Amino acid sequence: CYQPVICNSRVFFGSSVDCSLRCVEGATGRQLWQFFTDAPIRFAPVAWDERVAVASDDGRLYVLDAATGAVVWVHRGGPREAWRLGNERMVSKWPARGGPVLLYGILYYAAGIWPSDGIYIYALDSTTGKVLWANTDSGGIYMAQPHGGANAASGLAAQGHLSALGKRLFVPTGRAIPAALDREDGKLAYFYLQKNRAVGGTSVILADRYMVNSGMVFDALSGEARGKLKGRVVSAFPGGLVSAAGGEVQAVSTNLAEKPDRKGKLRPQLDLTALWTEGGVGPVSTLVVAADLVVVGGTGQVMGLARGAAAKGKRRRWRVAVDGTVYGLAVADERL
Repeated sequence: CYQPVICNSRVFFGSSVDCSLRCVEGATGRQLWQFFTDAPIRFAPVAWDERVAVASDDGRLYVLDAATGAVVWVHRGGPREAWRLGNERMVSKWPARGGPVLLYGILYYAAGIWPSDGIYIYALDSTTGKVLWANTDSGGIYMAQPHGGANAASGLAAQGHLSALGKRLFVPTGRAIPAALDREDGKLAYFYLQKNRAVGGTSVILADRYMVNSGMVFDALSGEARGKLKGRVVSAFPGGLVSAAGGEVQAVSTNLAEKPDRKGKLRPQLDLTALWTEGGVGPVSTLVVAADLVVVGGTGQVMGLARGAAAKGKRRRWRVAVDGTVYGLAVADERL
């Protein structure tokens, strides 16, 4: 879907159809500029200050002037120019399928989808495009595969939006569990593929000290599982998580509580105590949290639910009917 991003009252979104990034005025929807890459854009851009970055299936990361769409700098992820047929389109042999993320002035993105062809993950100075580090060897790791007892030289392949928290850079790997790199030097921190063979997906949500993928809550630093949510559609708010499944939306706390471990000794552990549950909301495809609202997108509707636990009986604030199914939401400047 065309996932929107809002910054400085401008809305940015990329297209996999016409290979362009558009910028429109947030107040009116009037198009301000349009920038074309050489292949489909499949992931949301990243916008900050007066810059916007977008990755393309042409294997490049583009950083543009947010006001005009003029190119500031470009980085190619693969080792050379080489093109293949992919999804009935011509794409780079190393398409940029690791969507960019920005943290503390550093842009991270990844190129390459077949481990045997090489996977390239980068940390770049967001101002100059200078390479701070490059991980070029995580595509050929000899490691345990999903089926028990199976080992092969087949590492991670970036497919999804990268995300960053503390010491970790998370790399979604399509239907498998995300891998984690050390954000300082790009070395692989962990990729527990076999241990989590029933878990996976491109969505990564970061909250407090946790990484959430397919409804499972993991310790972000160690990669160890800490709990399970009711649903796989997830968003975060300070001190909690909200998830949706089966027509229900549930908010839980991410506080720690003294609980007995396997030996019966009390230790601080993730509690995931339910704060509230709202049923009968219908199929939910996406969630975002904006201030005191949980904005729910689904089939034929967008709904605003009060986030606070004290809203019992008055949780539904508004509902708007829309055509189709909602997959991308963004909120800023009092607008959705």
